[in-house]
Amino acid sequence: MRTIFEKFLKVLIVLGFLFLTITVILFLKYRSIVNVPQNQLETKFTPGEFGQYVNTFIGTGGIYYVCGNNFSGATIPFGMVRLSPDTKSFVGNKTALNTSGYYYPDNSIIGFSHTRLSGTGATDGGHFRVLPMVGGEIASGKRPSMEATFSHRDERAFPGFYAVKFKDSEIQAELTSTQRTGIHRYTFPDNLERHIVIDISSTLGDARHQDGLVCIDRDKGIIEGHIRTFGTFARRYGGAKVYFSANFNQIIKNATIWKDNIPSIDIDTARGSSLMVDIDFGKVDTATSITLKMGISYISIENARQNLKIESLNIPFDSIVN
Repeated sequence: MRTIFEKFLKVLIVLGFLFLTITVILFLKYRSIVNVPQNQLETKFTPGEFGQYVNTFIGTGGIYYVCGNNFSGATIPFGMVRLSPDTKSFVGNKTALNTSGYYYPDNSIIGFSHTRLSGTGATDGGHFRVLPMVGGEIASGKRPSMEATFSHRDERAFPGFYAVKFKDSEIQAELTSTQRTGIHRYTFPDNLERHIVIDISSTLGDARHQDGLVCIDRDKGIIEGHIRTFGTFARRYGGAKVYFSANFNQIIKNATIWKDNIPSIDIDTARGSSLMVDIDFGKVDTATSITLKMGISYISIENARQNLKIESLNIPFDSIVN
């Protein structure tokens, strides 16, 4: 009997030691992510007279189930578009630990989506997630992996503006917004294939989605479509159908539509519950920026197109930030 007890005690000691070791490793990893200086990324933009006193990262971290559930991205007061990064945890690849999408202890961004709730414990939104990538990150014949590592040291944020520079690709992303449009600017290193991936059926967390549509006009640099999502609130009334119209400032070289993880390069329109578009803008000799402007609507594609035209289509990125 004593031998059995001694063996059981040894197992408990080993398990306890393993638990303690794992806990220490995770804690050190957590501290390495959150204990870095904020807002160190250099950009041409500075906050305004009162914006300089606002820290948009407040309420995005802490214990996830009592997190403030705020977000760090670009919006205006009561804006329909809330353009912000969505992140993924280094533990278990969990997303939306902060129900607004951006959780401060995370060190991977899975893209920038246009809708979310703020300050609630409800996970809704995450529509039309965008992620810039370079050619080497997109393996031939494989669905693009929506993930990019970053450091809080390489961020810059104040009301109406968010920027980050990714560690591996060295792409710098800048975001701003109007009432109903999200404006992206991505600066790529030279001599690399420039890709922008749009996940049409993206949601925050693991919300269900269906009834997707995407249409591409390669010559005009226009992508439009819609999706119906079933988040915490939206699933109670049959889902929320959201429409978009997106315009690029450069001609699309190639475009691949992924439907249910199957790629098609010879089509410009697709319908389904799982849709993603990989837009290839080719390679250039010097560092260059690609601007994406996206209008959204809860009414129709035509309405999203009008929102884009009225609010931001012909206005430079810098002017919108200012």
